[in-house]
Amino acid sequence: MRSPASLLLPLLLAAPAVAQDPAPAQEPVLLPWNTRNRVADPTPVRFRLDFQETTIGASEDLGLLGLHVDFLEPFQTWPGIYLGAGGFTAVTGNRGGFLAGGLEGGLRFAASDTLSFDAGLFAGVGKGRSVPTGDGLVLRQHFGAQYQLDNDLGLRLEVSNIDFPTGNGGDVQLSAGLAWMMRPWVARNELRDRRAYPATETSMLERMRFGAGVTGLLVDSGSRRTNGAAFGEDIALPFARADLFVDPNLFLTFSGGGVPQGESKGYAQVLAGVGYVLPLTDPRFAFEGTLQFGGGGGGGVQTGGGLLMQPAIAARIGLAPQVSAGLTLSRLMALDGDADFDATGIGVNLAFTTGLPDYRPATRGVLLPDQTPLSLWGLEVVHRTYIVDSGVRLDNGRLMPDTFNTMGAGLAFPLTPEMEVTAQAFGGYDGLPGGYAEGWLGARYRHLFAGHPSAPQYQVVLSGALGGAGGGGINNGDGAMWDLRGGLGFILSPTIGLDLSLGRTAAVDGLFEAWSFQFGLNWHFGLPIAQG
Repeated sequence: MRSPASLLLPLLLAAPAVAQDPAPAQEPVLLPWNTRNRVADPTPVRFRLDFQETTIGASEDLGLLGLHVDFLEPFQTWPGIYLGAGGFTAVTGNRGGFLAGGLEGGLRFAASDTLSFDAGLFAGVGKGRSVPTGDGLVLRQHFGAQYQLDNDLGLRLEVSNIDFPTGNGGDVQLSAGLAWMMRPWVARNELRDRRAYPATETSMLERMRFGAGVTGLLVDSGSRRTNGAAFGEDIALPFARADLFVDPNLFLTFSGGGVPQGESKGYAQVLAGVGYVLPLTDPRFAFEGTLQFGGGGGGGVQTGGGLLMQPAIAARIGLAPQVSAGLTLSRLMALDGDADFDATGIGVNLAFTTGLPDYRPATRGVLLPDQTPLSLWGLEVVHRTYIVDSGVRLDNGRLMPDTFNTMGAGLAFPLTPEMEVTAQAFGGYDGLPGGYAEGWLGARYRHLFAGHPSAPQYQVVLSGALGGAGGGGINNGDGAMWDLRGGLGFILSPTIGLDLSLGRTAAVDGLFEAWSFQFGLNWHFGLPIAQG
C-alpha cells in the first residue's frame, strides 16, 4: 500500500522551550502540558556504562557493553527506589549486531557520602546474529557497589546474571563500569505541593546538546559482508546524538543509528565517548573532535564481535542562539573477532543546545520563578501486538504468523497543548524469527474531554508515523513503513497517562500489512531552561 500524503510529517530535532505564560482560568488543572504554577524537584540521574561477559550455547563467550540511565529518586514517598532504561550491545565474541533494550529498576542504599549499594532488575528484548534468546526476552539481575571519586564520577563493581528464559544462555559474572551523576531540576504540575518560598535561579547547572543527522559511510574496498561478498553500495546511516558538557569545552557524547534500507538494512550501532570543542575567535564557529567506542552489526555487515571505534573531527556553525549545524569527517572501524569492516564517514547534523539552571532552596516542591522557560518532554513505554492480514508471507515465502508482539519506548515533544511530535523504537520478542526492530517518527494529536477537575479525564488520541523496520524475515521491501492509529488517553495524574489505541500498519513497498493493538504508559515533565 502507498503511504497517505498526510503522513509526510516534519522531523523534529530538539524539544522546544516553552515560556510559563498564564493560561485561561478555565483550563483544567490536570492537563499534563499546563505550564501554570510549575513546581520543581532536584532529581538525581545516573548514567551507567559497564562491561560483562556471559555464556551462550554450550560454551561460547559473549561480551556485552551496557548503557543505562537511572532516575534515582522518582518517588518522594518511597526513598531508595530507582527506575530507568538501558540496553546492551555485543562487543566481543563473534556476534556483532546483537542488541538488547528494556526497562530496569531497583533499590539503592547510600552507606556514606562516597559509597552506595544497589540491587536491580533489567527486563527487555534482545535479538540479532542468531544469539539464542528464544522468543527474545532478556533478564538481568545485579548487585552492585559504587564508589564516588567526586560529585560526578563513580566507579562500579557488580555481580550480575544475564538470563534468556526461553533461550540458551546466561550465567553469573562479575562486571565493572563507570557512573556519571547529574542533578537536574524537573518541573511538574502539583499545585498541592507548593512551598511557601519561590525558588531563586542561582547558576548554570548543566549544558546539554541534542541532535540528529545522517552519515554516508564510504566502505573500504577490502571490507566484506558476513557471507564473504564485497559491498555493492555505500551505507547511509541516520543517527541521533546527545552530548553532556562537563565543562565549557569537554563533553561526554552518546549516539545511535540504524540503516533503514538498502543491502545493509538492519545494521545498527550504539556508541559512547568523549569530545572536545575548540572555539574560534568568532563565537559562531568552532571545531570539535570526538572519540567513541561501542557496538554494532547486523544487516550482513561483518563486524565480528561487534566492537567499534570511531574517531571524528567536525566543523560547527551557529545558526541561532541555541541551534547549530555540523559537518563531520569520521572513521568507523570494527576491531574484534572476525571483523572485516572499515569505512570513512561524511556526515551532517543539526543540534539544539540548552542549559539547565540551579535553584535555591535545594528542596523538593519549590515554585519556579515567573516566566521560567520550560523544555517540555514526554517519555513512554509501549507494547504493540500485530494481527497480520491473512495470506501475508515472509521474505522466504512462508506464511507470516497470525500475530506477533513488540515492545518499545518513545519520546514526545509537545508543540502545543494538543499536538506533539513523536519518536519511537520497538523490538520484537515473540512470533517472528530473527531480530525484528522498528523506528518511527510521527505526530500525535490529543483532544481533552474534561468535566469537573475531580472527575476522570480522558483524551481522544490520533497519530500517524513514518518509519523503517528490518529483521525477522518481514517482507517490507526497502524497509519503509507507515502507521495510522486512533484511541483514548486516560490522565491518571498531572504527569502520568495511559494510552490505548488501534492502528493500521503497512510497508510502503512490500507485502506486509497488519492491524495492531497498542497500550502504553507516558510521563510528561518539563526541564527548566537557564535564562540569559
